[in-house]
Amino acid sequence: MSLVMKPRIAIRTPSDRDIPALVALVNVLAAENSNLFINPIDGPDGQATLKTYLDGIAVSGNEAVLVAEADGVLAGLLTATRGFHPAKRGVATIGIGVRPAYRGRGIGRALMRGIEEWAAEAGVHRLELSVVTSNLVAIALYRSCGYAEEGIMRASARVAGQPVDQLMMAKPI
Repeated sequence: MSLVMKPRIAIRTPSDRDIPALVALVNVLAAENSNLFINPIDGPDGQATLKTYLDGIAVSGNEAVLVAEADGVLAGLLTATRGFHPAKRGVATIGIGVRPAYRGRGIGRALMRGIEEWAAEAGVHRLELSVVTSNLVAIALYRSCGYAEEGIMRASARVAGQPVDQLMMAKPI
């Protein structure tokens, strides 16, 4: 029997020094073929674009990007975007991904706690997400973090050329 050691996890906003590692993390997550809807980033050109994006987020206050650093490795990423209309400013849609080698070690849960802290400070009263219905591990995580199922969006995405359903989940803050 082998024991999986839980890494030390730091949840934080990425800095300029993280950009190459963040590009690599996004590209690892984008290479997955089933459950994550992330576009890859071109390394050389993408680093400048990513820096501009992160600088814009820091100024706008409308979005958040959090990374999970585990034992010196960027192991997870969570993004949140608030609505632009005044009636939707208190609602943020989140997306999350964790490197396959780091799953099951508390990183997803730590990122979820981190975004709740951001939401409380930003005046967000509701966090929401969608998840492919076949991603049972992620659904279990979200449920355990207090997210409730709100409905299924039928054939709302295509994975490997096939339509897939997504489950909408949300949590009031």
